[in-house]
Parts: sequence; structure tokens; C-alpha cells
Amino acid sequence: MTLQQDFTILDGDDHRPDTPSDPPPAMDWRFLLPDADLGRIGMWKPEADGSADQYHAFADQVVDLRTPNTPCDVAVLTAPSTTILREVLAHGNVKSAIRIADVPRRRRRRQTRLLTEAGYDVSTWWARPSTADTRYLIALDHGPSAATILRTVARRARWSTIEARLAEWGLARRWARGVSLLATAPNPDGETTTHAVAAPHERAALRALVTPRYARSRAVVGITTNASGRALRQVVKVPRSRRDEYNVRSESNILDEFLAQTQGTDRAPDGHHLAHHGGRLVLVEDAATGTPLDRRTVRQDPAAALAAGLRWLEQVPVGPPSCLATDGRGHDLIEVPLTQLAAGDLRRAGWQSRAKRLLEPLLEAQLPVVFEHGDFSHPNLFVAEDGELVAIDWERGQPTGLPLHDATFYTAYLAESVDRPNNPEGLVAAYRRAIRHHGWAHRDLDLHVERLGLDRRILPLLEVACWTRALADLSTAPGPRAQSEPHRYELFWMAAIEDAEERQR
Repeated sequence: MTLQQDFTILDGDDHRPDTPSDPPPAMDWRFLLPDADLGRIGMWKPEADGSADQYHAFADQVVDLRTPNTPCDVAVLTAPSTTILREVLAHGNVKSAIRIADVPRRRRRRQTRLLTEAGYDVSTWWARPSTADTRYLIALDHGPSAATILRTVARRARWSTIEARLAEWGLARRWARGVSLLATAPNPDGETTTHAVAAPHERAALRALVTPRYARSRAVVGITTNASGRALRQVVKVPRSRRDEYNVRSESNILDEFLAQTQGTDRAPDGHHLAHHGGRLVLVEDAATGTPLDRRTVRQDPAAALAAGLRWLEQVPVGPPSCLATDGRGHDLIEVPLTQLAAGDLRRAGWQSRAKRLLEPLLEAQLPVVFEHGDFSHPNLFVAEDGELVAIDWERGQPTGLPLHDATFYTAYLAESVDRPNNPEGLVAAYRRAIRHHGWAHRDLDLHVERLGLDRRILPLLEVACWTRALADLSTAPGPRAQSEPHRYELFWMAAIEDAEERQR
């Protein structure tokens, strides 16, 4: 499920940016509209706070709503007075929708009534953790659905339990901070159009919009619930740009292949399809049920979390051993990532040379062909009622992968959850303690290696390969990255190189 970059939309011969190089998460509310392309945006005093700047990459034009006879497709107002809203409605210049962000508590009911009387369909959305830094947009108009989203998707330690109860009672709609109103105009037939994230033949109302916060993310995720609102129903993954439709198509194909090779499984979403909506290709999946395997859940029973993860990994398709140099995996999964790192940060040049030397013997190794998930950690894992894991978000799946890639990534996530280090260096130290002899994860990982029939002498090299790929993937992700301190992937990579060199001495 999935839960940021420089995109370009190609429209005939016209090339124009679709999102900025580092899109503000708060801008993803546009996917709540019938069309995520905002067209002409009208703002009230757009020069007042400089907020108009971020809209230029999303809109054809930004205009001032105060200018007479200036029509627009979407109007954007921030904490307006009721008098201002009346003026905007009186001008009648808004064609499609009005968004009112950060509506003051005392004005919410009155402004909702004004919009409704003007013929708009009004919905209330809660931005968490804040309007400026939004990860979740949760619909508050249906209390049970809002409570379900908070409990299963937007968990935040003990506060989510309290927030879910308040949302179910309807109190969050009135008292929560970061609440916005989204008023959609009816189409010419008099019917209210649906959101841009909904599959065209689905009638379930959109209840939440999730903005993934990792550098690779090129999609937003819409969530629906069942009629009662007590359970998740479907998730809809929507490319942020039409150029990124390749990602959802690829993810659908990977999931199809995984289910075909496993003859169907309850360990991955088995109900999914591609659909066109709002001018975009979307991926619709049945929602996973169960408890998210978040850090809090891991800490409650780390041994059970490790065992469940390894059981899941032992069920994935594994093909007979083949040589990496001749089956294509050596080029795709080792040589290409190494080349990407060589073209990146010059500070890594020495480390890249050391990694290349270490991995050269691996190219001639005979290794089983493993179906990788590619991002085997939270928030992509749920614990089902039977205690087994269900994996979602197959965007980074690899049908012809390397052994131990997912296991390495997963163990690092568990170590982070158990030790709760406050910096990347502490995370690497926690991971090393977990996997080394007498570490809490060592015995189970050792048995997993034995079941795969791997030569233990190449285990350090597989770990280097894992973090080489993770770091290369991060390095080639679009969008700016802070250089103030090394990313945790880089530290994992360096530690793996040092360990592998030490074992070769």
C-alpha cells in the first residue's frame, strides 16, 4: 500500500511539469478531486503568504479570486472568514471545486452549510500529522470508517486509540486540527463526480488518502471501507504523474506472476485489477486484513515477528540454482547497481571499488532464483488472524532475485524496532548485534540459510549485494536528498563491506 521528485507529463508535443522536484505532501489533496490536474487555480490574496508558488507546477495558471470576472477550475482558500467565502460563492467563478484548508473550528458548520446551499457536495478531511506535512488525509464524515482508518492504517502509538474513539463519535470532525472542507460542484448532468482515485465501477466511498514518504514513491494510495465502515475494503494506487503509469502496470504484472507461481495464496492480495480513471491508469486491490506489523507490534514479540517473516519467505517461489553471470541476475542485480553508485556521490568511490572487488566472485556462483518482494518491512506487512504475514505493495518485486535479499532487509527492520536507536549508526550496531553469533536473530537466520542450501562463505557477499542494491536504488530516486549525514542504507553497506573483508582475511 502503498503510501515524493521530478516528473514530466507528456501531452502530445507539449512538455510541462506535473509535480515539482520535491512535491509538498500537502498537495496530494488534489487526488480527492474528480481530476487531479488542477487546471486554473483561484486563490484569495495569493501573494499574502507565498503559498501560490507551490501551485504553479500543478496548475495551468494561478489567479486572484478578488479579480472580477476571473473564472477558475479550483478555488483554494486558507482559513477564510465566512464573509470571504460568501464573496467567492457570490462571484460564481468556480467551475469544479473549492478547497478550504485549516477551517477554524467555530466556522466549520457555518461554512459547510453555505457550500451545501450553493449546490456543492461537501466532505470533511483531516490532515495528519498536519496540513503542512500531510501523510494521511482521513474522511471524517463517516465516524466508523474514520476510526477504522486510524486503527489499522494511521496508527500512532497510544494516541490513535483515543483519536479513533473521538472520530467514531464525530468529535474529531468538530475539534481536530488540520481539518479542511472539500466542496465539489455537480457535473452538467446534476450528479456529483467521484474522486480521481476511485475505480470507475466501484461505488465504495473514498475514506482516506495516503502519501508514502519514501524517496521512490511515485503514487498515492486511496482507501475504501465496507458499507459499515468497520473493515478496509480496497486500496487504489494512483500514479502521481501519467509517466509513472508504468509503475502500477509493472506492480500488477509482478503480483500476477507471484500468484500464478504460488497457485494463489492468502499471503498476498489475490483480488486486484488495473482500471482507467480520471485520465490515469490505477491499480485496485483488495485491502489486506489483520494487524499492521509496525514497530510497536514487533516489540511486543520480536521472536514471533522474526519467525513469521521467515515462514513467509520460505513459501515464496524458489527456482533451481543457476550462474549469476549467465542468467542475467549478475548484470541486473549486481553490475548495474554498482555502476549507479560509481556515477553518484564521489565520496563513495573508494567503497564502491571495494564492493565491486568483493562481489566479483559472486557473479560465478550458482545460486537459487528467489522471488523477492523487494520492500519486506512495515508498512507493507500485516499479521493475519492465524499469525501469518500478508505482504502488500509489490512495486519493487523481483521474480528473478537473489537469496537473502528480503531476509536481510527484514531483519534490519526488526532490529530497528527492537532497539529503537536514535541515529543511523545506532541502527547499524543494533542490526549487527542481532545477526552475529549469539544474537537474538542468529539461530533462525542460520536455519533459513540451511533450508536454502547456501554456502555460508558467500553469505557476507549476499549482504553486500543487498545493501548495494538498496543504496543504488535510493541514489537514483528522483528528488533532492540532504547530505548532512549518511543515510542508514549507506552505513549498512559500509558495515557489510567491512565485515566481508574481515572474513576474507
